[in-house]
Amino acid sequence: MNVEDAIETALFASAADIATFDSAHKAWPNVSFTPPTDAYMRVDHLPNGSQRLSIKGINPHLYLGILQITVVAPLHVGVTAARQLAAEIADAYPADRTMSKWGVDVRVEKAPDVGRGFDSDAAWNVVVSIRYQSIALPGLIFSLDFTKPRNSQYLPFLS
Repeated sequence: MNVEDAIETALFASAADIATFDSAHKAWPNVSFTPPTDAYMRVDHLPNGSQRLSIKGINPHLYLGILQITVVAPLHVGVTAARQLAAEIADAYPADRTMSKWGVDVRVEKAPDVGRGFDSDAAWNVVVSIRYQSIALPGLIFSLDFTKPRNSQYLPFLS
């Protein structure tokens, strides 16, 4: 497993735990899904580039991105219900919430952005954008031996 896998797994696990929708009402990337006739949520991960935090040796990187959860609701029933569902999703991701997987912490940067609703051909969509950041060592997880003095300098970044 690498850092990117850990980040996505932590994000998707948190989305799976959202009680607003049951598992039959959650659409995942590249997973077969039959939309129900009522509202459901669609989960997407939009990773951004990483940034190196220092220029010497093996060092931590800052990983940024967006967990995007879209409330997809039936057309022609008003906007209020979809906005309320989006607000419930946003409430599940307060600023500084931390999710962890395989020793990699993922932190919500700020309160989520709930977008203005828009219609598609078949549904009303309200996008919730959850910005995250993670500071981790690139590559394979657990690749450093922190008992060695040259690696112990990175412990403050990982805790």
